[in-house]
Amino acid sequence: MRLSDLTGPPADTVALGDLNGDHRADLVVGGAYHRIVYSGLRGLVPGAPQVITQDTPGVPGSQEAGDEFGRSVSVRDVDGDGDGCADIVAGIPYEDFGRVRNAGTFAVVPGGRSGVTGAGTKVFSQDSTGVPGTAESGDAFGSTTYLVDGNGDGRAEPVVGAPGEDTGAGAFWVFPGRTTARGSYAVTARAFGTVATGAGLGSVFAD
Repeated sequence: MRLSDLTGPPADTVALGDLNGDHRADLVVGGAYHRIVYSGLRGLVPGAPQVITQDTPGVPGSQEAGDEFGRSVSVRDVDGDGDGCADIVAGIPYEDFGRVRNAGTFAVVPGGRSGVTGAGTKVFSQDSTGVPGTAESGDAFGSTTYLVDGNGDGRAEPVVGAPGEDTGAGAFWVFPGRTTARGSYAVTARAFGTVATGAGLGSVFAD
């Protein structure tokens, strides 16, 4: 498998993780949609990649030009359901809500023994019940995603950035509930003593 075989729009992010529980790292390429290449005994399996879009059955929403489903992708075990399979957290920063433009969402796309199918995908925005804040034009919620096991229980919690929040001051959200909004909270630029327009908190997560 060559990266040139991953035909499609330019990719913004790539991530590796064991999506099907076979103890081999699979490749996820993000951009306007997901392209997935699974690993076999000799590395990445040749052939056309699997494509997951917002039109894939089980994925909420619809695939629209400019949404950028997968502008940011992170791969780790999120749901902790014991299947040994990693899940994909994907930012959709330019999702619209009626007249609210580029407000953004993010999706948790489960892995499984049969790979990623789209079934069981959950999508969250600032308008989701339990999520602090309100979806506003230009927030770009989901521009960045990160997965970190903050409490050492073996499951990763999604962290999602919205650098356009508060006129570009920026913020990021932590989702301890992993696949729910339960307990989610926001960290704004004010928490760090900077409220300047254009600060862009949440635009980059360091490894």
